[in-house]
Amino acid sequence: MNLGTRMKSWWLAALLLASCLLNPGLASANNYQDMWWNPNESGWGINIAQQGDVMFATWFIYGQSNQPTWIFLSSATRSGASGNTFAGDIFQASGSAFSAVPFVPLQASNLTNVGRASLIFADSRTGTLTYSINGIEVVKQITRLNVGAFNLTGSYFGGLKREGGGCVSAALNGSVLNQAIYSVTHSVATGALTITEIGGTSCTFSGTTTTFGSLVEGAGRFTCAGENIIGAWTMREGRPSPNAFTALLTLRPDSDSCTLTATIGGLKP
Repeated sequence: MNLGTRMKSWWLAALLLASCLLNPGLASANNYQDMWWNPNESGWGINIAQQGDVMFATWFIYGQSNQPTWIFLSSATRSGASGNTFAGDIFQASGSAFSAVPFVPLQASNLTNVGRASLIFADSRTGTLTYSINGIEVVKQITRLNVGAFNLTGSYFGGLKREGGGCVSAALNGSVLNQAIYSVTHSVATGALTITEIGGTSCTFSGTTTTFGSLVEGAGRFTCAGENIIGAWTMREGRPSPNAFTALLTLRPDSDSCTLTATIGGLKP
């Protein structure tokens, strides 16, 4: 693939990402997929896999005789006014030994319903896990487990979708979509982050970040030279991957009393 074709592909991908930012549904519901634990109780945890509004989870815990035990929650669907609750039956399973060749797929007769579980998330990084096994109820506070660090440094082709309402300045109301290149510098050691928008409204975001499992969140100050706006920003649901980055932003201009919501995202070349 020649350079011209690669550039065209990058920009088409960036335009697709920017168009996705126009869909407010993408930012309306948190995704809790991650490894979760209680940092004061090292040794057990819960693995959450989530696709859309459906959750599957497995616990690695210990039985009444301290033996390794695992249970699972299957096909729990999102509920609650804030969409932050998942609940359903939990099961234990028995099956072939790990060394069996071939492994015999589980049947319904291998599954035992041992109780119920619910997960209620206070925000994108903390929650309450309540479950019962054979009538014994357990309540745990959980948070995302950090197993590594993200370095967001790089150039991204993408966009920033901003929404405003009730602002004194009419220019801040309504929807604005900027397509731009984002130059990001990020320190894993200190969390310092700078995002420089090349094109668009020439915004610069500077501040610090904290990692929560697979999420990056942060806060700081921003300047949008093209619109003559300065203020404070906070970031949540920052989701890095090897080739992309998306995040939800809250922007508070110094010159106005309103709060703007935004989604920023981009793809690496």
